[in-house]
Amino acid sequence: MPAEPASLARRVAPALVLTGASVGLLQLLDRPVTVETGSDELSLPVPGAGTGVAGTTSPTTSATTGATTPSTATPSTTVPATPTACTGTTVTGSSVSTRWGAVQVAATVTDDGTVCDLEALRYPNGDSRSSSISQRAIPLLEQRALADGLDFDAVSGATYTSEAYRDSLQSILDG
Repeated sequence: MPAEPASLARRVAPALVLTGASVGLLQLLDRPVTVETGSDELSLPVPGAGTGVAGTTSPTTSATTGATTPSTATPSTTVPATPTACTGTTVTGSSVSTRWGAVQVAATVTDDGTVCDLEALRYPNGDSRSSSISQRAIPLLEQRALADGLDFDAVSGATYTSEAYRDSLQSILDG
């Protein structure tokens, strides 16, 4: 006996469920990310499907016609975080060599011995991979060290840089 043809509802229902889930996921991923920096917050745009760099155009494909049309991305407006006042003496730590390059940190130390600002003076950037890792890791290391002191967590994927950053900072505090 031949199988009965599936009803239209049985064929369309899974497509509608998948489409709804996809739209929900895209909306979730296209939200701005909030980064907390002490008492300040920054709102950073997250690249989503069909968006381009601010002020540029990127092609958009219509789901119904399949035609590609250019769309202009709207520039993101974010207010930069106000830097906190940090006054003290700037001390340069020792340069610590790693297999990927040297790391050296400068810290602004207040009169009571508190580190209120950090800046990486040297970090691995001899090749594109090291540079990419450092650009991601250094801001995180600065933030973590200011929050947790020398007990900060290493940045995943930047273990050598994290350890050298800690060692350079330690040389300042020992100094």
